[in-house]
Amino acid sequence: MKMRAPSGVAGTTHGPAVSLKPQFLISTCSAFKIQNRYPGKLSNLLLGNSLLLMPFSDAFYKKPVTETKGTRYKMLVTNVDLGARAKIAHVDKWIKIGGKNGMRPEDVEELMSDEELEEAYQSATGIFWSPQYNTNIGFIFDGDNYEPETAPFSQIIWDLINKNYLVVAVKNADDTGLQTQNVSKSFYENWIKLAERNKNFIFACLDYEIPKESLTKLADAFVFYGTTYISKVDGGKDYRYRDDGTSTQGYSEVEALRVHGGYNFKDDTEKITVVVKNPVNVEVVD
Repeated sequence: MKMRAPSGVAGTTHGPAVSLKPQFLISTCSAFKIQNRYPGKLSNLLLGNSLLLMPFSDAFYKKPVTETKGTRYKMLVTNVDLGARAKIAHVDKWIKIGGKNGMRPEDVEELMSDEELEEAYQSATGIFWSPQYNTNIGFIFDGDNYEPETAPFSQIIWDLINKNYLVVAVKNADDTGLQTQNVSKSFYENWIKLAERNKNFIFACLDYEIPKESLTKLADAFVFYGTTYISKVDGGKDYRYRDDGTSTQGYSEVEALRVHGGYNFKDDTEKITVVVKNPVNVEVVD
């Protein structure tokens, strides 16, 4: 896979009407009141609202526990790593990576081809790349599992971590108390081997009153992979919609950006959607 010159911290068709979910309505439903946004604002919010902020490899107890929800790994809550804080504080531009999970094998095969993955990777790393300027880039995602066999977009995240970009996984705490916070066996075990080799992969746990989507939607750019894909086989499954006809969470997020009007759809195809915030102030209010 050919790689574009990095700019990160670490080396720096439309369809039926969509019912937009409130957590993605940028002009009306933010967990924060933000006016005259400037580069780095997401960083400040992340730093100020995380109960846990550490390199992924250091953020959990190594021994799993068995609970009613199955095998889990407990978080080392109320821990903040100074190195992780410093890296996040220096990010100029944030890019959110998202996509569709639970995809059919034949569609995964299409999206996991070397050619398609390279194009997606280049799209993600090239958004803010410039030969004249050194922009510190951070990537962020909503704490998805690494499951390339059903969620090709997670392979893009894996590749970014593997190339030592700064990548932050964000999850929410629940309201059961600090000492009971944990993650699933699959989430932890599917990421940990990669995380142990890359300290630029950071885990953040937000207070339960602040939905992670309310923070990650404040990114400066977005890359969605598979979210708008329409299968070429077996009747043409449309991944924008659930079986009951309602829009998926990912597609609702894409359409909220489109409705807002303050964003430029740089790439807008069946396979990948790349959205960049216009270079003007975007007011986000409650």
